[in-house]
Amino acid sequence: MPPDEAPSGAAPPDEAPSGAAPAGEALDGAGARGPELVPHRVTLAELDALAAGEAAVPTLPAAQLSKRMLLIRALVEAAASRVPALADRAGLAEAAAVLRRAHHQVRSAVNDLLLHPQLGTWGMRCLRELSSDAIGPAGADATDPAAAELASQVGYFGSVAAAAALRAGQDCAVTGYAPGGALMLPTLGLAQVAPLAGWVRIEVRFLAPGSGQASVTVRPAGGSGGHPVVRLRLDVASRQALADGPPWLPLRRLVTESGGRRLVVDLDDIDPFRNFHHAPATSRLTGAELTEWQSRLEEGWRILVTWHPRRAEAIAPALLSLVPLAGGFGAGQELSASSADAYGAVALTLPHSGLAMAASLVHELAHSRLSALLDLVPLFVPERRTCYYSPWRRDPRPVPGLIQGAYAFLTLIDFWNVHRASADDVGARLAHFEYARWRAGLGGVLDSIVRSGTLTAPGHRFLAGMRARLAVISADEVPAWAEELARGANADHRITWRLTNVRPDPVALDQLLAAWSAGGRCPRLTPPPGGDDLRAGTPQFTTHARLSLALLRLREPDRFRRLAGEPGALAAAVAGASAADVALLTGDPATAGAGYADLIRKEPENLDPWVGLALARQAIHGDADPVVARPELAYALHAAVRGLGRPDPDPLELADWLATAPAD
Repeated sequence: MPPDEAPSGAAPPDEAPSGAAPAGEALDGAGARGPELVPHRVTLAELDALAAGEAAVPTLPAAQLSKRMLLIRALVEAAASRVPALADRAGLAEAAAVLRRAHHQVRSAVNDLLLHPQLGTWGMRCLRELSSDAIGPAGADATDPAAAELASQVGYFGSVAAAAALRAGQDCAVTGYAPGGALMLPTLGLAQVAPLAGWVRIEVRFLAPGSGQASVTVRPAGGSGGHPVVRLRLDVASRQALADGPPWLPLRRLVTESGGRRLVVDLDDIDPFRNFHHAPATSRLTGAELTEWQSRLEEGWRILVTWHPRRAEAIAPALLSLVPLAGGFGAGQELSASSADAYGAVALTLPHSGLAMAASLVHELAHSRLSALLDLVPLFVPERRTCYYSPWRRDPRPVPGLIQGAYAFLTLIDFWNVHRASADDVGARLAHFEYARWRAGLGGVLDSIVRSGTLTAPGHRFLAGMRARLAVISADEVPAWAEELARGANADHRITWRLTNVRPDPVALDQLLAAWSAGGRCPRLTPPPGGDDLRAGTPQFTTHARLSLALLRLREPDRFRRLAGEPGALAAAVAGASAADVALLTGDPATAGAGYADLIRKEPENLDPWVGLALARQAIHGDADPVVARPELAYALHAAVRGLGRPDPDPLELADWLATAPAD
C-alpha cells in the first residue's frame, strides 16, 4: 500500500475521470470475466479533509456507484441461489440483460438510476431478506405474507430494468410486480394499473428513435387471457404522461437557484422503498404542501449559497432525494434522518423555516458522507455491546452510532458558528444557542470513542482530525443568555437520559431505603464500582415541552415576552408545557420546583416532572445536588418507599434528605 493511502475495500475499477465504474462489468452475471478489479482508494489527505468536515471528496460518490453495481449483481445471484423458482418467475436473467444493455448504451443516464437513493434502500432490504436464514422456498404465487413481500421485492427488479431502458431510449420487455395495482418506475413515477396486481409484463416501445417518448404497456404476466391491458405514454425527460391512460404520479422535482447556483432534487412521496426510518413517510403531497416544501427549500438554499457557499457547492451534487416524513415532535421541532443504504437521500418532516432546512441538509449529508467513507475505510472494529452517553440521543449508543453522531454534530457546530455571525437577529439568536448547545458535549463524546479501544489506525487519525477541528471552531465566546439556555437544555437531556437508561445500584438503593425508613441521615452516595448499569435502550427521538419553550423564546422573542406575563397562556402555546416549565424558563426555579413536586404527587411514575425537579434544584443548588447528579436514585427511592405500602414521600422532602448525604 502506498504511504499516502489509507486502507480501503475493493470495488470495480474507475476508468472514467469521474471515478464511475466501467460499463457493466459489475452487472455481468456470476462467472463473467472482466478486467482485474482495482480498489477505490482514499488518500490520507482526503481522510484528513473529511475529518475536518470538508464535503467534496470525489472518491465517495464514485465508490457508491460501484457499490450499487455490486449490489445488483449480488441480489441477482442470491435470488437465483436461494429462491430459484422465484428468480425464474421474476425473469431476473432477462431483466439483468436489459439493465446491462442500457448501461452499456447510455452510461450516464443509467448511472443516475443506479445512484437513486431508493434503489439502495430496496436493494439492501431485498438482499438482506434473500440472505436470511428464515427464508423459505418462496413460490411465484405465495400466499404467505412474508413470501408475498419477498416476491414484491424481487419483482421490483423488473421495474428497475424498465426504468433503465426508458432512460436509455431502448425498447424492452420484462417481468415486474405491481403490489396492489401500483407499478413504480424508479426515478420516473408510479402508475396505478389496477385491476392488474401482482406479476405483470412491462413492455417499453419508443414512439420514434430519439424522441424521448415511449409507450409502456402493462399486461398480466401469463398473457392477457381476457384480463385488461394497461397502456400509458410517457415523456421520459419531463416524467409526464402524454395522453389519457391510467392514473400516473410523476416523481416530482424541486428546483431552485440562488446566486447563480442551481439545486435540483427529487421530492419522493411515492416510491414504495422510500421508507428507511422508523418514522412514517407521508402519502402523496397536495399542491399546497408541495408549494410549502418548495418555499422551504428556496429559503434554505438561499441561506446556504449566501452564508455557506462552500457547503452549498458540495450539497448541490450530493443531495439527490428529499423524503417527506409525517408528523413532528413538539412545537417547532422537526425530525430528519439519513441511511447508509440510501446515499444522497434526506428524510425529514417539513422544516419550520429555511434555516432549519439548511441545517438539516448539512447535518444529514454529513451522515451520508461518513457512511460512504466507512464503506471504504474501517475506522473502528464493529462492537455494539458497549454503549455510551451521547448528548443528541435518548438511548445509549454503541461506537458506530456514537461516531456517526459526533461527525454530524461537528459539521453542525461549524455551520452554526459561521451562521451566528452572519444571520439576522432571530437567526443569530438560534445559531448562538445551537452552537453553545452542541459544542459543550462533543469533546466528551470524542473521548468516549477513543477510550472504547475499538478504533483502527485510520480511525485514530480521523478522530484526531475531528478533535483538532473542534478546537478551532469551539473556542469562540457566546452571549451569556445563550450559554445559560444551552446549559439548561443539555442538563435536561442528561438528566432525562439517566432516568431512562441507568439502573440504580441495588446495594445503594437498599441502604437509602433502610435509612429513610429508620428516619436516619442519608448515607454516603458512592458511585457503583463498575460504573453505571445501563439498561438495553431502543432508538428514541421524543422531546419535551421545555425545549419547545426555549425554541419559542429564540424564534419568536416578542411573542414569548408577551405570553410570559400570562404563564397559563404561555403554557397553552406549547403542547405539553406546564406552569412549572414556564416558571423554570422564565427564571423562577423555586416556583418551578414546587410545581414539579405537585405534578409528581399526581403522577409519581411520570419521568418528566422528576427531570423538571432536578433542573429546578440545579438552578438553586448546583450540579452537585444528588437529584441532579443521580436522579435515578431519587426516582427509584420514591418508588421503593411507595412499594412498602406507606404514604408517598414528599418529593421536596426526599430531595432535601438526599442532599444531606456526606460528600463523596
